[in-house]
Amino acid sequence: MDRLSINDIWDLREYERRRDDYRSWIIERKRNRRITIGDFITVVFENRDTVKFQIQEMVRAERMIDDARVQEELNAYNPLIPGDSELSATLFLEFTDEASMREWLPRLIGIERAVQLRIGNRVVSCEPEEEHADMLTRSDVTSSVHYIRFPLDARDVAALQDSALQDSALQNSTSHNSALQENGDGTISRTMEHHELPGESGGGSGESGDASGSGSEGGESGGNNGSEGGESADENGSESRSESRSESGGDNASVTVSAVALAIDHPAYKASTLLTGAMVEELLSDLDGHSH
Repeated sequence: MDRLSINDIWDLREYERRRDDYRSWIIERKRNRRITIGDFITVVFENRDTVKFQIQEMVRAERMIDDARVQEELNAYNPLIPGDSELSATLFLEFTDEASMREWLPRLIGIERAVQLRIGNRVVSCEPEEEHADMLTRSDVTSSVHYIRFPLDARDVAALQDSALQDSALQNSTSHNSALQENGDGTISRTMEHHELPGESGGGSGESGDASGSGSEGGESGGNNGSEGGESADENGSESRSESRSESGGDNASVTVSAVALAIDHPAYKASTLLTGAMVEELLSDLDGHSH
């Protein structure tokens, strides 16, 4: 992504006119960029839009009208815009009381190198943003804010794209009433109540029914030709998609897709969060160099 220049920053009057709509738009965009990991660590993935918003807010708060001061903000925040084949993020240690800060900030030294992006069986470790690392790193206590990057190679990007495609296909072929579970082996199991989309089942109307025309429980059996396990068959005896049912024939099916997770592997803090398809799409938009 191109870095911001002085011409990209609205002056105070222009920003006041635009602020309400722009702020609402940014907050909505950050919804899939803000990822909480464990009890009090949050990672926000940055791009050109989020960095511009940060600069605009600083200019507004400090009532900056001098180009030189605005340029200082640009110099400070432009490094957060991701470069080619990398993701950029701000790492927040979010404590609600001073006692927690005093307990944890000394324990979490090195946290800025402990965040991992796990894509299936691939692990991408973060790197501190060089221009900020010297200012934020201390020997006895860590900062509550860090700036980090995730350098990705072509295989990492392909794995992210594959995960997004699998998630999209899964959402398009099944109900959204689902639950994610991390299996510990680089996979996600998505267990869901199965509600076939129109045209998927063996019945002529898209939702199969019995001989009297009434639908069976869950709308899954194939009428007179339906098997007890719920794998419905049409009049020609062909089976519907086998993945729509679990091996046990129960109402729920477990479908496995490539996992994308954000994790922290630090001696004092270990946690992980699975990313949704929408979150992965946001990461891919940064890798494509698009700001929306």
